[in-house]
Amino acid sequence: MKRYEKVNSEYINLFLEELRAQHPSNLCVHLVVDGAACHRANIIKNKAKEFRE
Repeated sequence: MKRYEKVNSEYINLFLEELRAQHPSNLCVHLVVDGAACHRANIIKNKAKEFRE
């Protein structure tokens, strides 16, 4: 858990990068998010696709 200044796609993206850095790429991490606009932003969708590769 970590506190961020704001909750927006920029900070969600940063959180995802930090999460990936803390866990090996072969480890499957599941996140449950609500339907907020920041969770549906293209930058977040692209980051999620990047993690799947």
